[in-house]
Amino acid sequence: MRDIPGSSNPNKHYYQKQPHVNKRKEQAMEKLKVNVTIDRPVGYKDSFGNTYPVNYGFIAGVIGGDDEEQDAYILNIPSEKLMYFTGIVTAVIHRNDDNETKWIVIPEKSSITEKEILKQTYFIEQYFDSYVEML
Repeated sequence: MRDIPGSSNPNKHYYQKQPHVNKRKEQAMEKLKVNVTIDRPVGYKDSFGNTYPVNYGFIAGVIGGDDEEQDAYILNIPSEKLMYFTGIVTAVIHRNDDNETKWIVIPEKSSITEKEILKQTYFIEQYFDSYVEML
């Protein structure tokens, strides 16, 4: 496993499975260990009225498609507010109608299915034309 820099401590669209997966990208992302700084913990309410049922944050030092630090959903953990989380990138949510991606980070030695990702991220991803790329 590799570490990357990071902090130490109203059109609804449904997900579409893309038939083509970039195998080179998939191999490069496999078992990537990251440190996530949580800026939207469980229970956070955004300016649009969405309440976050999962922890959401960013990976310091990794720049995403929006020229901001890479966003990440933290899944497969109990619903408790976190400040930081270290885990493995297991999937990427791509948005066809946005220029950024969302990384799915879970605890080491755990797994998650595409269906579980879709269910747990629906609270926000329902507003985008998105699909999940499993790594």
